[in-house]
Amino acid sequence: MRGGIWALVALVLTLLCSPIVQAQADPVATLAGMEGSACEAPKITCWEVTDGDLAGNLVAGSEVTVLVQAVGEAPHNLYVTTPDQADPNRLNTDGSAAFANSDTVSSGEETTFTFEVPTDAEELYFWCDVLEHEAGGMWFILPVLPAEEGQGNGTMAGGNETTEEEGSDEANASQESEEPQEEEQAGDEEDESAEAGMSSEAGAEEDGTPGPGALSALAVLACGAWLAARRS
Repeated sequence: MRGGIWALVALVLTLLCSPIVQAQADPVATLAGMEGSACEAPKITCWEVTDGDLAGNLVAGSEVTVLVQAVGEAPHNLYVTTPDQADPNRLNTDGSAAFANSDTVSSGEETTFTFEVPTDAEELYFWCDVLEHEAGGMWFILPVLPAEEGQGNGTMAGGNETTEEEGSDEANASQESEEPQEEEQAGDEEDESAEAGMSSEAGAEEDGTPGPGALSALAVLACGAWLAARRS
């Protein structure tokens, strides 16, 4: 009996205290690390974008998630910096120059990592920091796209364009018909707000989130079960 009570208490506490887990962003591109005959000569190690679009998603200030795969026989990783921080000869860039990097994956494995594109960068330099892979050709440079100004602040008007006279005539004609409609809409909004208040708790239960009443009941139930266990 006592074990059942404590199991119920644990369930209630789990519902009340469980943290919200955020899903990881989907990769914008998959980069396959390969070597040997899979690379175009004179490269002996190389990267290939096998899915998605990395170049089109390097927007200043945005977060970018990349899936890194080692499809050949050697391990690979992906490091990111700006070109001015890289080895000018593209032979042996110091890993400490990177502002972001993935884990190193062995043959047949993959890893996902997310980095933020610097707002003041014009280009980004990507390379593999394993052994001599960078010197073998496993690096590339991509431009950073500027952030779109005013995105999300403007509004888009739908419908066909009209001349100024046609617009004024239509506005005058529609103004009279809109007045009674506004009164009807106001009444409808009051009804809808009342219905929304009555159904908020039911809606929360439908989408899997306990409503305020359910949480209160669970808390009371947990306290009662704890007191019962203490007394026994």
